[in-house]
Amino acid sequence: MPVPRSVAFAVVTALLPVAGCVETPPGPLPQATPSWSCTPVAGGTPYACYEHQYQQTSAQNKLYEEAEAVYRKYHAEDERIFRLGGLTEPSQVLLETTTDAYLREAMAEYRGLKENHGGLIKGTYGIAWLKPLPDTIRAGFVATLEVCTDVSEATFRGEGGKPYQIGEDNAERLYFVRESELLKIGAADHQRVKSC
Repeated sequence: MPVPRSVAFAVVTALLPVAGCVETPPGPLPQATPSWSCTPVAGGTPYACYEHQYQQTSAQNKLYEEAEAVYRKYHAEDERIFRLGGLTEPSQVLLETTTDAYLREAMAEYRGLKENHGGLIKGTYGIAWLKPLPDTIRAGFVATLEVCTDVSEATFRGEGGKPYQIGEDNAERLYFVRESELLKIGAADHQRVKSC
Protein backbone atom coordinates (compact mmCIF):
# COMPACT_ATOMS: atom_id res chain seq x y z
CA MET A 1 0.00 0.00 0.00
CA PRO A 2 1.51 3.29 -1.06
CA VAL A 3 2.09 6.01 1.53
CA PRO A 4 0.37 9.26 0.72
CA ARG A 5 2.72 12.10 -0.14
CA SER A 6 1.39 14.36 2.57
CA VAL A 7 2.16 11.75 5.29
CA ALA A 8 5.74 11.24 4.02
CA PHE A 9 6.27 15.02 3.91
CA ALA A 10 4.99 15.34 7.50
CA VAL A 11 7.33 12.58 8.78
CA VAL A 12 10.40 14.09 7.05
CA THR A 13 9.51 17.57 8.33
CA ALA A 14 9.11 16.25 11.90
CA LEU A 15 12.54 14.53 11.80
CA LEU A 16 14.51 17.52 10.46
CA PRO A 17 14.84 19.35 13.82
CA VAL A 18 16.13 16.16 15.48
CA ALA A 19 18.74 15.59 12.80
CA GLY A 20 20.14 19.08 13.36
CA CYS A 21 20.78 18.41 17.08
CA VAL A 22 23.80 16.20 16.47
CA GLU A 23 26.89 18.19 15.58
CA THR A 24 30.41 16.96 15.20
CA PRO A 25 33.24 19.22 16.30
CA PRO A 26 35.17 20.85 13.47
CA GLY A 27 38.43 19.19 14.59
CA PRO A 28 40.24 17.84 17.64
CA LEU A 29 39.62 19.56 20.97
CA PRO A 30 42.35 22.01 21.99
CA GLN A 31 44.78 20.71 24.60
CA ALA A 32 45.08 22.62 27.87
CA THR A 33 48.51 24.07 28.50
CA PRO A 34 50.07 23.82 31.98
CA SER A 35 49.83 27.13 33.80
CA TRP A 36 51.37 26.18 37.16
CA SER A 37 55.03 25.88 38.17
CA CYS A 38 56.10 22.77 40.12
CA THR A 39 59.38 22.52 42.04
CA PRO A 40 60.76 18.98 42.40
CA VAL A 41 61.06 17.74 46.00
CA ALA A 42 64.65 16.61 45.57
CA GLY A 43 65.59 19.96 44.04
CA GLY A 44 66.10 20.88 40.47
CA THR A 45 64.59 23.22 37.93
CA PRO A 46 60.91 24.15 38.30
CA TYR A 47 58.75 22.94 35.42
CA ALA A 48 55.34 23.76 33.97
CA CYS A 49 52.59 21.57 35.39
CA TYR A 50 48.84 21.29 35.82
CA GLU A 51 47.00 22.27 38.98
CA HIS A 52 46.61 18.71 40.33
CA GLN A 53 50.36 18.12 39.84
CA TYR A 54 51.08 21.40 41.61
CA GLN A 55 48.90 20.35 44.57
CA GLN A 56 50.68 16.97 44.82
CA THR A 57 54.16 18.50 44.55
CA SER A 58 53.34 21.21 47.09
CA ALA A 59 52.08 18.62 49.59
CA GLN A 60 55.22 16.52 49.08
CA ASN A 61 57.49 19.56 49.48
CA LYS A 62 55.69 20.48 52.71
CA LEU A 63 56.11 16.91 54.03
CA TYR A 64 59.86 16.98 53.34
CA GLU A 65 60.27 20.42 54.92
CA GLU A 66 58.58 18.97 58.02
CA ALA A 67 60.83 15.89 57.91
CA GLU A 68 63.93 18.09 57.76
CA ALA A 69 62.71 20.18 60.71
CA VAL A 70 62.02 17.01 62.73
CA TYR A 71 65.49 15.66 61.98
CA ARG A 72 67.22 18.94 62.86
CA LYS A 73 65.34 19.04 66.18
CA TYR A 74 66.31 15.42 66.90
CA HIS A 75 69.94 16.03 65.89
CA ALA A 76 70.27 18.97 68.31
CA GLU A 77 68.80 16.82 71.10
CA ASP A 78 71.09 13.91 70.24
CA GLU A 79 74.16 16.13 70.56
CA ARG A 80 72.85 17.60 73.82
CA ILE A 81 72.37 14.08 75.25
CA PHE A 82 75.88 13.05 74.19
CA ARG A 83 77.29 16.13 75.93
CA LEU A 84 75.34 15.19 79.09
CA GLY A 85 76.78 11.69 79.00
CA GLY A 86 73.58 9.82 78.15
CA LEU A 87 70.08 9.31 79.54
CA THR A 88 68.16 6.53 81.22
CA GLU A 89 64.67 7.68 80.07
CA PRO A 90 63.65 9.42 76.83
CA SER A 91 63.43 13.20 76.91
CA GLN A 92 60.32 15.02 75.69
CA VAL A 93 62.12 16.01 72.48
CA LEU A 94 63.02 12.37 71.78
CA LEU A 95 59.37 11.38 72.25
CA GLU A 96 58.29 14.16 69.86
CA THR A 97 60.80 13.27 67.12
CA THR A 98 61.40 9.50 67.28
CA THR A 99 59.42 6.28 67.70
CA ASP A 100 59.58 2.52 67.32
CA ALA A 101 62.93 0.95 66.39
CA TYR A 102 64.72 4.29 66.07
CA LEU A 103 63.76 5.37 69.59
CA ARG A 104 64.66 1.96 71.04
CA GLU A 105 68.11 1.99 69.37
CA ALA A 106 68.79 5.57 70.46
CA MET A 107 67.81 4.83 74.06
CA ALA A 108 70.03 1.73 74.13
CA GLU A 109 72.95 3.92 73.03
CA TYR A 110 72.14 6.68 75.57
CA ARG A 111 71.82 4.16 78.42
CA GLY A 112 75.16 2.65 77.40
CA LEU A 113 76.76 6.10 77.55
CA LYS A 114 75.31 6.65 81.02
CA GLU A 115 76.49 3.26 82.32
CA ASN A 116 80.01 3.64 80.90
CA HIS A 117 80.39 7.37 81.69
CA GLY A 118 80.82 8.10 77.98
CA GLY A 119 79.82 11.10 75.96
CA LEU A 120 80.93 13.96 73.75
CA ILE A 121 83.70 15.96 75.43
CA LYS A 122 85.01 18.20 72.65
CA GLY A 123 83.99 19.40 69.22
CA THR A 124 80.69 18.90 67.53
CA TYR A 125 79.07 16.76 64.88
CA GLY A 126 77.26 18.93 62.39
CA ILE A 127 74.91 18.05 59.58
CA ALA A 128 76.96 18.03 56.38
CA TRP A 129 73.94 17.54 54.12
CA LEU A 130 70.33 16.34 53.93
CA LYS A 131 68.69 14.88 50.86
CA PRO A 132 65.01 14.01 50.42
CA LEU A 133 64.36 10.64 48.77
CA PRO A 134 60.71 10.77 47.68
CA ASP A 135 61.15 7.75 45.39
CA THR A 136 62.60 5.53 48.17
CA ILE A 137 59.83 5.05 50.69
CA ARG A 138 59.54 1.84 52.71
CA ALA A 139 56.16 0.23 53.26
CA GLY A 140 54.51 1.70 56.35
CA PHE A 141 56.48 4.96 56.18
CA VAL A 142 55.60 8.32 54.60
CA ALA A 143 58.97 9.94 53.85
CA THR A 144 62.68 9.12 53.54
CA LEU A 145 65.66 11.43 54.13
CA GLU A 146 69.32 10.69 53.59
CA VAL A 147 71.60 12.51 56.02
CA CYS A 148 75.33 12.73 56.56
CA THR A 149 76.84 14.08 59.78
CA ASP A 150 80.47 15.07 60.12
CA VAL A 151 81.78 13.46 63.33
CA SER A 152 85.42 13.40 62.25
CA GLU A 153 86.45 16.27 64.55
CA ALA A 154 84.40 15.27 67.61
CA THR A 155 86.17 13.80 70.64
CA PHE A 156 84.28 11.28 72.77
CA ARG A 157 84.91 9.77 76.17
CA GLY A 158 84.88 5.97 76.10
CA GLU A 159 85.15 3.23 78.69
CA GLY A 160 87.58 4.06 81.43
CA GLY A 161 87.28 7.77 80.57
CA LYS A 162 89.70 7.53 77.65
CA PRO A 163 89.12 10.07 74.87
CA TYR A 164 88.82 8.86 71.30
CA GLN A 165 87.84 10.10 67.85
CA ILE A 166 85.86 8.11 65.33
CA GLY A 167 87.70 9.55 62.32
CA GLU A 168 84.80 8.80 59.99
CA ASP A 169 81.45 10.39 59.25
CA ASN A 170 77.99 8.94 59.77
CA ALA A 171 75.53 8.42 56.90
CA GLU A 172 71.92 7.52 57.63
CA ARG A 173 68.82 6.81 55.61
CA LEU A 174 65.93 7.87 57.85
CA TYR A 175 62.36 6.59 57.48
CA PHE A 176 59.57 8.78 58.82
CA VAL A 177 56.14 7.78 60.07
CA ARG A 178 53.10 9.84 61.03
CA GLU A 179 52.09 9.12 64.65
CA SER A 180 49.28 11.02 66.38
CA GLU A 181 49.59 13.92 63.92
CA LEU A 182 53.37 14.16 64.54
CA LEU A 183 55.97 13.20 61.96
CA LYS A 184 58.66 11.07 63.64
CA ILE A 185 61.76 9.09 62.70
CA GLY A 186 60.72 5.45 62.98
CA ALA A 187 63.66 3.53 61.52
CA ALA A 188 67.04 4.06 59.87
CA ASP A 189 69.88 2.39 58.02
CA HIS A 190 73.32 3.53 59.30
CA GLN A 191 76.82 3.28 57.96
CA ARG A 192 80.20 4.87 58.56
CA VAL A 193 81.68 6.69 55.57
CA LYS A 194 85.14 8.08 54.97
CA SER A 195 83.73 11.55 54.39
CA CYS A 196 80.41 13.26 53.79
